[in-house]
Amino acid sequence: MSVTAHRVKGKTFYNQKLYGANFIGQDLVHADFRSATLMNANFTDADLSYANFEGANCRGAIFDNCRLYRANFKDAGLAGSVFRPKDAFGITLTMACETFDDVQSSGLWYLSMVMLALRMKSPEEGLEEKIISAIGTERYMGLRHIFDRRVF
Repeated sequence: MSVTAHRVKGKTFYNQKLYGANFIGQDLVHADFRSATLMNANFTDADLSYANFEGANCRGAIFDNCRLYRANFKDAGLAGSVFRPKDAFGITLTMACETFDDVQSSGLWYLSMVMLALRMKSPEEGLEEKIISAIGTERYMGLRHIFDRRVF
């Protein structure tokens, strides 16, 4: 189902059932998707900055090359989704299995999750060095540079 411009105008999709909806390339800044069913929806190239997906069912949705800056996915189900946004800094996620199960991500966002862990104090001596060694010092330094220059 392609979501037409007149439906996007208000950017309010609260509690709507939008299975397989096509949001490709849409301007959805500040859109309200709270409690919506968005299974297999396609958000490729969409701008979803500040969008609110709280409690939404986004299982199998495609977030490819989209902008998710400061988007809210509190209590949203992302299992089985494609998560390869061009920007997702400041995103809110719920730390639950249904958020991460079978999510396909780019290497950048996969390693970003590791980088977030490396920003914490290590619970065990030497653990941080082992993780950095596993991802490679050069890659770690590049990612660290990206994180250090971000303004939240």
